[in-house]
Amino acid sequence: MSAEAVGYVYRHSPYSGATFTIHLAIADTVSDQNHNQFWMSTDNLASKTRTSRRTVQKAIDQLCNDFFIIETRPATQHHPATYRFLFPPVDIYYETRPGVQSVHPGVQSTTPRGATTAPKPNRTQEPKHSCSPDGEAFNKWWELYPKKVNKQNAIKAWNRHTKTVNPEHIIEATRKQLATPETALSRDPQYIPYPASWLNAGSYDNDTTETSDPVRAYDRPPRPQCPACDSTGWTSFEDDQGRYYATQCEECN
Repeated sequence: MSAEAVGYVYRHSPYSGATFTIHLAIADTVSDQNHNQFWMSTDNLASKTRTSRRTVQKAIDQLCNDFFIIETRPATQHHPATYRFLFPPVDIYYETRPGVQSVHPGVQSTTPRGATTAPKPNRTQEPKHSCSPDGEAFNKWWELYPKKVNKQNAIKAWNRHTKTVNPEHIIEATRKQLATPETALSRDPQYIPYPASWLNAGSYDNDTTETSDPVRAYDRPPRPQCPACDSTGWTSFEDDQGRYYATQCEECN
């Protein structure tokens, strides 16, 4: 259980009903010692929240779309999917009761029990791009990123991260990772993370250094022909107990 995650849901979760219950149940299973990750099968989560499996799956999809959780490892035959609990900055919601002062000083709340004083955010509105009103910085980064999928999710993630991170830093980090071997963006295309996942993981802060490509075996000059070792560079011999040993060839080394 993570007290921080549970408190965050109570203060910031914009949901109600079953979705709020599932959001709270997820926070209750988050592991603080494991980078706020959690794993629980859909059936177990449905049993814990006393809802249907379909309701749980719809809630998880909604939480992923709104970037309250992110999938870090897909489900396998023997292990459920692993997610990371996120703490995006959103409006604070307080439960108010009749006659109790609301969050605004001097204003008496007349809302019924269980209602919230702040309206829920309009998630259908097109997000604005921080630090770049016309979206030029995002478009510049989008042209660089090698895996162009789920653009709307990428826009939401970009909009959130560029509130605190300079867009040029993200663009420059993308360039460096594309030019550096063995990074998340220079690997096989099928293993490159989705744009939103790359941003939400903070991968733009990874320490990378541009290096030249490693020398491949077929780029090395061919070994000279050697009859003693058949040009392998090693010779073997047998001792008096029938055991074989290998040593470097003295003829070609």
